[in-house]
Amino acid sequence: MRYLMRQILLLLLAVQMFSCNSPSKMIKNEQYDQAIERLVRSARAGKADAEDLQLLSRAYHTANQLDHDRVQMLKARNEAASWPEIMQLYERMNARQSKVKTLSPDQLSAIGFVAMNLDVLMADARREARQQLMETAQNLLATGKKQEARLAYDHLTELQRLSPNDPEVRRQLQRAEAQGTSQVLVLFENRSGVQVPDEFAEAIMNMSAANLDQPWLSYNFEEKQGVSYDYVVYASVRAIAVSPEIVNQSRTTEKKEIQDGTQPKRDQNGNIVLDSAGKVIEVPRYRTVEAFVNQTLMEKRAKISGAFDFVRTAGNKTLRSIPFETESVFMHTYGTINGDLRAASQQSLEMMRRGPVPFPPDGLMIMEAAQKVNPMLRNALKKESNLLLQVD
Repeated sequence: MRYLMRQILLLLLAVQMFSCNSPSKMIKNEQYDQAIERLVRSARAGKADAEDLQLLSRAYHTANQLDHDRVQMLKARNEAASWPEIMQLYERMNARQSKVKTLSPDQLSAIGFVAMNLDVLMADARREARQQLMETAQNLLATGKKQEARLAYDHLTELQRLSPNDPEVRRQLQRAEAQGTSQVLVLFENRSGVQVPDEFAEAIMNMSAANLDQPWLSYNFEEKQGVSYDYVVYASVRAIAVSPEIVNQSRTTEKKEIQDGTQPKRDQNGNIVLDSAGKVIEVPRYRTVEAFVNQTLMEKRAKISGAFDFVRTAGNKTLRSIPFETESVFMHTYGTINGDLRAASQQSLEMMRRGPVPFPPDGLMIMEAAQKVNPMLRNALKKESNLLLQVD
């Protein structure tokens, strides 16, 4: 019974979803082109009845009338900026007509289809739109502002769709992209007072700018002549500290109960228990053994701290400072065991097999800590990309 109820519920949900996406519902919601797509597909498959064709007729003629009315209103305004939209409306009407024309003559007759010759209208609209898009883009670029350059890029992208082989459009697109892109310079800065080798900075800064670049954002890790940078990000090391070489010793006792031979079994009265043959029954005898573990812990740490400072070059203003801290840790244990080795744990036995090792030099540990700063810088640059995309 429960299974049957579940199936009925699923069927009702499916019916409801279908009715919500039915062509009649789409038309009611003014989704005319979606309804046309569904009905044309059904008609071409031979699944459309008279009611479906009536719905198709209604959707097709209503959509065209709305687009036609919009074109007439835009033309009445007599504004040059309207031509890109006029062109798009004509293209939409033409695409809609091309879709419906795939139906059979009888179906076309049933929906009252009359072919429209839109070629001349589309050609005129394209010509006017191309001119308007280019003029608008050039005016935006003339402001010298990044946000306007990004808007110009959108206009030029649409213009390139209309004129894909026009070299002037390509040149203006390149200009808009260059003008609208935020240029970011990432630099290493050592303010720790500790002398470090060149490899230290390389360990922190070693990453590909190409993997960080994104639309309207370009990174450089070396200053280039002729590039005007909008932002500088400083990977600023403020402190480098290396701890003393610490050696700590400790002694612990480990105990374990082990079998040590056998002994006669006794009853609750202390009497020796014999088996059926009269022999003494032997049981295991246990005793506790001890092992004395002498552990030596060697420890040394190198710590680096600082901040990633995001600075806008205009006004030399720090927009954000993200602190970071990382360290390289050396820890080594070894030891000896006195007493009964059978009492020692596996961990203590493994430690006993290790001997002392030399402490790593300061430079090596500092370099290991520097390598850990690298992914922190990469993540900070990615996380703050929206900050660097801000424009004047």
